[in-house]
Amino acid sequence: MNTMIKLSSIAMTLAALLACSDVTSDQQDNTQIANNDVTITSSASNAQVEGDVEQQIRASLIEAIGPVPIQKVAESEMPGVYEVIAQGQVIYVSADRKFIFPGPLMHVKEDGLVNLSQASLHKLDQEKAPERAKQLGQIAEADKIIFKSPNEKYVINVFTDVDCAYCRKLHQNMAGYLERGITIQYLAFPRAGVGSGAYNKLVSVWCSENKQTAMDDAKLKNKFDPRECENPVASQYSLTRVLGLSGTPALLTPEGDLISGFLEPEKLLDYLEQTQG
Repeated sequence: MNTMIKLSSIAMTLAALLACSDVTSDQQDNTQIANNDVTITSSASNAQVEGDVEQQIRASLIEAIGPVPIQKVAESEMPGVYEVIAQGQVIYVSADRKFIFPGPLMHVKEDGLVNLSQASLHKLDQEKAPERAKQLGQIAEADKIIFKSPNEKYVINVFTDVDCAYCRKLHQNMAGYLERGITIQYLAFPRAGVGSGAYNKLVSVWCSENKQTAMDDAKLKNKFDPRECENPVASQYSLTRVLGLSGTPALLTPEGDLISGFLEPEKLLDYLEQTQG
């Protein structure tokens, strides 16, 4: 009986944790900004586990918390503990599979704390970058709404929703991005889905004669002129699933690197200079 209670408690806790992977921009904590203050590079790479051990861990998790889409199982840097990535979240399982706990797992080192959970998510995200770059490269410029910098140094693709607060905040800072040489290329991500109010608003923007002005009106004035035409909004929404995007705004470099959440112009420039030179 006690075992059943414990498993039920674990299931509810981890289910709640995994459900948080699909947060809106209003709920998320500007993840990339936080990452700049914590080391996310680990000194040792996680070793892939043997097939039978991985299957045992997967089976144990299914028994304890039900079916969840597991992306990766690997040895963690904590002795006797395995790391499991599921739905963009990191959880840990003891070697005897009797203990399950969520991240982040912090490693105390002489030069400070290392966020092992974030390091693993970062590594997994880097592995997805080439496919993201390929998908982005197939989108015609005509299907984007582009705010081009007059002294372009960098290009950022932004999957956006007109109703999210941080999407509006990003657009309010447009002049700052353009002044710093960052071109913003908008793509549609109506979080509520095809046919929703957000979807119809984005369709109206994409179908406007002057898309940039329509985006200004939508983001800054909450003003929409209902329009319909052949448009890429539904296909771009579908693409967000392929790219593994869950929150808005989602910023991607042409190389497929994902920057989750809003960054102010100066912080985005710093990030791009550090990662792209």
